[in-house]
Amino acid sequence: MDRSNKKLAAAGAVVALSLVLSACGSSNSIATPAPTSTATTAVRQEDQFGLGFAANFRADPNSEPASVADSDLVPVTLVAEPITVN
Repeated sequence: MDRSNKKLAAAGAVVALSLVLSACGSSNSIATPAPTSTATTAVRQEDQFGLGFAANFRADPNSEPASVADSDLVPVTLVAEPITVN
């Protein structure tokens, strides 16, 4: 078998395999029961920063901006111990 026939055979095999795999679609004729979940629901990451942050995070981008409150800013202390950065 020469090179061009090998390439043609390989291309044909790839096409045939892709057709076979595409025929294995997700159409189920057998009804499967819905799985019962006993897992706890995951907490969204933005909920971990407080209720105000989560509400502002999920707000529509075109909504009115939220007013700044004192609790939104974390105070910086100037007497903290310095950290060595390598």
